[in-house]
Amino acid sequence: MTNAKKSNIIYAAFLAILIPLLIIFIAFSKAASRQNFTLDYDIVFEIGSYNVKVTECTFDENEETITFIFKYKLKEEVVEPSNSEPVVDSVISNYEKSKEELAFSTESISKDETKVICTGVPKNIWYITVNLYSKDFDYTDPDTVDEFGDTIKGKTHEGKEHHYYLQIDTKDMNKADEESDSYADSSKSDSSEVGSSSTDPGSSSITSTTTVTSKKASVNTVKSSSETTIKPTSTAQKSAAESSANNGYTNVQTQTKQTSQTTQATIKTTSKAVTKAISKATTKATTKATTALTVKAVALSLKTGYAANNVTLKVGQSAKVEPVITPSSAASIGFIWSSSKNSVATVDGNGNIKAVSPGKAIIVVKTKTGSLTAACMVTVS
Repeated sequence: MTNAKKSNIIYAAFLAILIPLLIIFIAFSKAASRQNFTLDYDIVFEIGSYNVKVTECTFDENEETITFIFKYKLKEEVVEPSNSEPVVDSVISNYEKSKEELAFSTESISKDETKVICTGVPKNIWYITVNLYSKDFDYTDPDTVDEFGDTIKGKTHEGKEHHYYLQIDTKDMNKADEESDSYADSSKSDSSEVGSSSTDPGSSSITSTTTVTSKKASVNTVKSSSETTIKPTSTAQKSAAESSANNGYTNVQTQTKQTSQTTQATIKTTSKAVTKAISKATTKATTKATTALTVKAVALSLKTGYAANNVTLKVGQSAKVEPVITPSSAASIGFIWSSSKNSVATVDGNGNIKAVSPGKAIIVVKTKTGSLTAACMVTVS
């Protein structure tokens, strides 16, 4: 191979390594240099008669969900509020110039605190926009009396709508910790050596050694009962050992019996530990299998077929909205429907909405357990 060919190969390899590194560097530099879009997150701000705060935002990339806590509380100095309680109207994911509305559900934590769960969140988003809605209460002018003494009913004025928004950058979101469950139990059995020795002074040295290994207890138990060795320490002591054969035999029997008892106790303890470990592993496996059969619903949303989940109807018209449970394989549950203003729109137990009079109303659906909630806006003209 010529030097020119070697140089070309080295140059090609250099480019093959350098180009991907440059692409990665540019991508990271772009991500690091972009501005932070967070606005009014984790601070208290006012919506009419209420103080509002959005906090504890968490992004779980694996589950493709974003959750945050929405809090609102009537101001201390306010006796009667002038506007409706603020609600989350919509959540928008933003990436560069692209936007996408996210499906979300709500879960009531307390009277003034709600958990919002957004699903189907793209992994490459930059920030989310949380749109809030509130409306001043309708009011009626006082009745008047004309020159003929007839009462003229005061005119009713519809309250003004208020739209607010805040932004949460992914840089300011908490990252969900990955939890891993281990269902494998390991039990370790240490090898133990039981040794005993009996020495008859001036005659012989009698040594009985038994080795018990818990991993091979069934084999070594048999060996341990028979591995008894009688070793005369010298020729001079041999005759003395023979003359005390009966005593030696008795000592060996005693040691063998003790060894056997120790071995049986060890096997019994090991057997008990193994049985306990198997029972524990079986219980965990059964619990895991049972849990897998019962899938718990984690989110509830409404499918309306209208943009931004704002159902638009004319007086007398009807529409049907459907509750959507996430995941879809979750066990079936019942729902409770309600309308914030039945004078504007009503809803029955199947999600059928009927427009009654001009105005706005919020349709709310809850699970019968009360753990999940979803809502949509109805505008009647």
